[in-house]
Amino acid sequence: MNYDVQYIRKQFPALDLIVNGHNAAYFDGPGGTQVPQRVIDAMVDYLVRCNANAGGSFLTSRNSDAVLSKARLALADFLGCDADEVAFGQNMTTLNYQLAFALGREAGSRNEILITEIDHEANRGPWLALAERGFIIKEAKFDPEKCQLDLDDFRSKLSEKTLVAAFSYASNGIGTVSDVHQMVRMAHQVGALTVVDAVHFALHGPVDVRDLDTDFLICSAYKFFGPHIGVFYGRRDRFENLPTYRLRVQSEQIPYRIETGTLNHEGIAGAGEAVEFIADLGEKFGNSDDLLKTGGNGIYC
Repeated sequence: MNYDVQYIRKQFPALDLIVNGHNAAYFDGPGGTQVPQRVIDAMVDYLVRCNANAGGSFLTSRNSDAVLSKARLALADFLGCDADEVAFGQNMTTLNYQLAFALGREAGSRNEILITEIDHEANRGPWLALAERGFIIKEAKFDPEKCQLDLDDFRSKLSEKTLVAAFSYASNGIGTVSDVHQMVRMAHQVGALTVVDAVHFALHGPVDVRDLDTDFLICSAYKFFGPHIGVFYGRRDRFENLPTYRLRVQSEQIPYRIETGTLNHEGIAGAGEAVEFIADLGEKFGNSDDLLKTGGNGIYC
């Protein structure tokens, strides 16, 4: 793609930072990307014009509902699903704990969880916690020579007792992109649910949850130019039956059934605007022949 680097740099006020007389930008990947001005403006605008709870009849509440609906539609476009299959939360880790504890309520004969050695702790810790409830946690091996998951080992550890297979789209540590399409298929063949951690992939390649056919997928807006909030996708039939822990007054409808308490509304506004920013860059500088295509295992540099 023929990027106008100066145009893009100007979108990020943080790049005006001066340290010891020099422009500075820190390679703080765990902290996420920097935020473009339009995302900052969207968050400020929400706090000025809206800043209300949802569902009210007064002006600022109606404005708030409209902003949140628009953001949900934007994230649905980003993930390739319907707007009511998209939920928001404090961060990916918190959402994953909510998901794990919900699924852990209905074990039955399926008392095994499969995670991987290559995954971020945010997609390991919530499932490891289910060992306290009697679940057996298995781990698919990582091949350090190839920097890839051992898919034969992954397959061998799936069984009719597997409730959930949780794995990352791309490794946060080394950038390996796993063959998640094949992993989803293998898990579904034994009747297991799939949870894909797309935190470290969502900015680098297209996410299409319909094509992927995963049951759940979680990512973080702060990894793609947004604020620090988590984004959750639940396939409708799975999401509608997810036995989440929630307050009596909380709606049972999707996507609200996993959205506990009052959300970070200004953050959601910013997340929606981050998607618009990406779309705008695509319109200005994109070329359909240059779209990143993924498949199989690979390495991002």
